[in-house]
Amino acid sequence: MDPRNDMAHIEGRLTYSQKAVLWSFIAKNTPDMIALLSGDGKVLWASSASVNFFKEVLDTFTTKPVFDRIHPDDRSRVLKEFSKVTEQEINVLGPVIFRLLSPEGTWLTVETTAYDLTKNPEINAILAITRDVTSRQEAITELAESEGRYRRLVERSPEPMAVYKNSTIVYANPSALRLIGASSIEHLKQYKVIDLVHPDDRELANKAFEPVDQGNDMHPIEIRLLSLDAQVIHAEVIGIPIIYDGEPGVQLVIRDITDTKQVKAALEYQALHDPLTGLPNRALFVDRVTQALIRNQKTNNRVVVLLADIDRFKIVNDSLSHSVGDQILIGVSQRIRSCFRPSDTVARFGGDEFVILCDEADDLTSLGSLGDRLIKSLDEPIVVNNEPFHISISVGIAESSAHTLIADDIIRNADAAMNRAKDRGRRRYVIMDETSGSEIAGRLQLESALRQGISKGELRAHFQPVVESMTGRAIGVEALVRWQREHGLESPATFIPLAEDSGLIVAIGNWMLAEALKHAKEWEELEDITKPFKVSVNISPRQFLEPGLVETVKDMVEGSKLDPTKTRLVLEVTETTLMADPDEAITILKAFNDMGVSIAIDDFGTGYSSFTYLKRFPVESIKIDRSFIMGLGNDKDDEAIVTAVIQVANTLNLDVIAEGVETDQQLERLKELGCTTIQGFYYSKPIPSDTIEDIIVSDLPLGN
Repeated sequence: MDPRNDMAHIEGRLTYSQKAVLWSFIAKNTPDMIALLSGDGKVLWASSASVNFFKEVLDTFTTKPVFDRIHPDDRSRVLKEFSKVTEQEINVLGPVIFRLLSPEGTWLTVETTAYDLTKNPEINAILAITRDVTSRQEAITELAESEGRYRRLVERSPEPMAVYKNSTIVYANPSALRLIGASSIEHLKQYKVIDLVHPDDRELANKAFEPVDQGNDMHPIEIRLLSLDAQVIHAEVIGIPIIYDGEPGVQLVIRDITDTKQVKAALEYQALHDPLTGLPNRALFVDRVTQALIRNQKTNNRVVVLLADIDRFKIVNDSLSHSVGDQILIGVSQRIRSCFRPSDTVARFGGDEFVILCDEADDLTSLGSLGDRLIKSLDEPIVVNNEPFHISISVGIAESSAHTLIADDIIRNADAAMNRAKDRGRRRYVIMDETSGSEIAGRLQLESALRQGISKGELRAHFQPVVESMTGRAIGVEALVRWQREHGLESPATFIPLAEDSGLIVAIGNWMLAEALKHAKEWEELEDITKPFKVSVNISPRQFLEPGLVETVKDMVEGSKLDPTKTRLVLEVTETTLMADPDEAITILKAFNDMGVSIAIDDFGTGYSSFTYLKRFPVESIKIDRSFIMGLGNDKDDEAIVTAVIQVANTLNLDVIAEGVETDQQLERLKELGCTTIQGFYYSKPIPSDTIEDIIVSDLPLGN
């Protein structure tokens, strides 16, 4: 390998953690004053050297612009130069030399370079690096007065200085010798000055040195030098025409800015990368997608974005320590990275979301095989602390069209496709096409309308009677939410899954619980009520996992002031929800029982149907899903399942409620099997609260 590698390669040898430690060390130990400034010159952050320098005036350090401490004769010039950065005329300012008032009241000559980092959203400030160059300026001034005095000052100067004549180095002070790694000036005299410049910067250096070689002024330049042991040195170099030993020569004043470059690189890296995985973050990913889409307009090449979300990671993370969860995320990021080309970008958006950009994707295999490969990369468990964790992901895939110009559009399409993959059962991929894109646009419109509908009070509470199978009398009701739109009632099958997916189900569930308790209290106070009555409310999977659910229910129940001898609140939870984390579910259900709230397992038979856990769950009743009731009398498998559930429930002393009863044949067969309670259109569809009052106060059998 060529030892004269560029800085990017050398930086690439360091891990992110090493870079972070190095940056912290530089900020703490460099003698340069490093600060982040706002546009009006106020200090937002400062290095140790800055704090030490201004220690006598720290009370005004961050409240007044630093310009107040600049010499009056220099202030307007500095402000004018600084405005070029704040107004974004230039990205790098300087070096600018001016006089700065020290805490001791003396004027120091300093040199400042400013970098515009306002385009980085994570930083949004100006990076200023200031060095005390009083000794250097004095040295340069006195150089013109006395050659002897010049030599003494230069020898002692901390600034690296050198002189060359006819392109050959003839003098270097101790600082320059140390910087280059030479033992003596005789060691350096065998080199021409251009030999110590990085090969990639020699053209720039030759062009910059040309005026000063002819006796004219030279503008400072940033170039990379090479030490004699091939170490890259980022330097700022200025040349001054002088007479040396009676002949024309060039005085070089060198400023080592390697530390400054590393600080800048560390800040930029931190602003654009995820600190946990080291992957690009959202800002960098969006920028790369934007550039890819711009190129696509000229080349008509494919741009593909994949968005992968870890399935049920919240449950995994909440049940483990966060350090284990972090290690799992790192493992997932490595698996995903291994699936793609070095030219592809894998990023983390935070949480458990990863996104991938495949630019110039014409040579890729089909999108389906790409999604399949990504999912299968996690077939093997991720091992943390010698414990295997089985992780799966859901993936959404979107491809740019000829009209795609905005990065957020293709990322949003991939996210919507990923959500569809979640809806279809997880651990799968969905590819966005024109049809699904149209459907998703409709879903987004419906979600927006639902949000507005909740805030405008368009939700309605309907109730369906729960009936004794033998008597036909109502012994309770199930509360069901309805959405009253301008064109009529929206089907729950349309908006409930959408609410669950978007998180709106939590607000809807809390509203439904409050409405049910309010109506239950109203019914309880009716004079005609003569029998205890149950009011059932569904708790969605998303709502069940919501922190503070137990406290929310407790506050609502206590606030309702229901009489437990007259009214009993029943919460219905699906068995799939309970089996996601059985131990946590048992804790929550026991808390509900302690406050006098009963539990019913809804849609029984469609999920895990674990009779072992059924014995452990503190529940009062189970509801047989309507899909099994429909086949009674016609489907032997359905009848066998219903028979088994009723027998197990009777053994465990649990009530059984059959959902979706619609025919005489179903009702009669359920009676024969010993099912005591039914619910369905056979007796009543869900109806508004005012209509159901007659059923509640009546002790007569319901007709069909």
